[in-house]
Amino acid sequence: MQLKNLAIEMANWQTLRDLDYHWGLLSRDRNLLAKVYFGSPQPRYRERVAEAAMTEGIDLSSLKDWVWGPEQGVSPFFVTDLREMVIGDNASLQTWLPKKLLFVLTSDLYAPIRTGQIFAQVFQTEHYHPETSPDRVFQLVGRLRKILEKSELSDLCFKRGGYYLLLNPGHGIRLHRDWLDMPRFDRIDVYRSVLRENFLRVALEFVR
Repeated sequence: MQLKNLAIEMANWQTLRDLDYHWGLLSRDRNLLAKVYFGSPQPRYRERVAEAAMTEGIDLSSLKDWVWGPEQGVSPFFVTDLREMVIGDNASLQTWLPKKLLFVLTSDLYAPIRTGQIFAQVFQTEHYHPETSPDRVFQLVGRLRKILEKSELSDLCFKRGGYYLLLNPGHGIRLHRDWLDMPRFDRIDVYRSVLRENFLRVALEFVR
């Protein structure tokens, strides 16, 4: 715990991630390793985690989804599915961009996401402008904060130069494995993944 507190104090987020990774292996804590896996944006790092876990007889490949929550635990009544929250009923651009920001913020459960990173991942076809881009991100953050306030899911906080989600007590977010490797995470990718999963589920039910 002292090492983790020191890593947080020094804003060394990769060390914090590595500490959870090694402790998860030593303690054979599948849930902690799942947090490291689902909460790491780099595919190679996730592969390393999955392979090391398998070596120890801990299978992460069967986890199609995982619930991220506070250390105190998550109530089953307060689990919000990220997929349902993102696709929602309203698919307009006005609501899509804040939801895309929500996805970006859940892609790394250890490091705050900096303004430049947010702009690059949300406005992927545009170039960063030092005068106008930070304000666009700030406005987008405000819109997502209003969505989160209505859902009572979490607070959107700023610390150490970046934004991060602080989940409210008892609340959790269900993350999906097939969203981890989406190259762009645009609306077509999202709806295609949902259609694929629904088709596979119907097909399996038909076979049974």
